[in-house]
Amino acid sequence: MPSSPDALPPAPYETSDAVLRVLGPLWGNINPEEKNPAIEPYFTAIFTNEFCDFLPEDVLRETRERDVNSYEWAILRSSVAVFLALHLGYCTKEFLNSLRLRVFQETVKNASLIQSTNRFTTSQTEELLYTQEVEELIDLVFQIIHEPNAKLVGADWFAQRNERTAKKIASRLSRIKNQFMDPKRAPSTIYGPEGIIDE
Repeated sequence: MPSSPDALPPAPYETSDAVLRVLGPLWGNINPEEKNPAIEPYFTAIFTNEFCDFLPEDVLRETRERDVNSYEWAILRSSVAVFLALHLGYCTKEFLNSLRLRVFQETVKNASLIQSTNRFTTSQTEELLYTQEVEELIDLVFQIIHEPNAKLVGADWFAQRNERTAKKIASRLSRIKNQFMDPKRAPSTIYGPEGIIDE
């Protein structure tokens, strides 16, 4: 990359490509015969917590004191939203921080709701423009993380959907499957004898 201060920044597609190259190896393969990328939401939470700014301490404390299940659900959903947004090419940290907070807050407000089509939307973190694609992404996240202990986010789920955003994610994951994922590595897991949760 040119070192001159007058050099042009990388084009958006170059940044998006570089992001996929970094994120691709994080996916594991749940079906060696068909190469189906998947990742546990817990690991997207670790990634997002390292990548984004911390969520406001007062929001976290209030949510956890009120309902631990809602707290864990909100952490997972907001993390998966950021992780998938990166796959779609949203790489601005300010935007991803805002997206993370919004999904966290909406999950807490919707703790008793199951269907994402009924989700309550908040205006508290809508200083940034949320496009139809981002709204669709949030709906998808609400559906795929439909319970606090959801175990896998898999490429096949997106491939079977009709939403335009789901198709875009499926396309990105298809590229990851073919170019960046180790087909011999199963998804890392927190469950079982080698994980932190026994089943």
